[in-house]
Amino acid sequence: MTTREQLYAIVGRAMSDDAFAARLQADPLGTLEAEGITLSDEEKATFNQLIEEAAQATGRESKFRAA
Repeated sequence: MTTREQLYAIVGRAMSDDAFAARLQADPLGTLEAEGITLSDEEKATFNQLIEEAAQATGRESKFRAA
């Protein structure tokens, strides 16, 4: 599975699992690392975009960015 596919899976999980979404929001990079995902700067930008799109699609407000 590519990193992009992993990120889509993480976003999908966050959309359906409120507890996971809360962990992801509180500590995005730590949560990703716990899932075995380490991001390059380019991948962080992609992740941020995916989270914003997912938040808009679900009517949630995204309050974080992966630094």
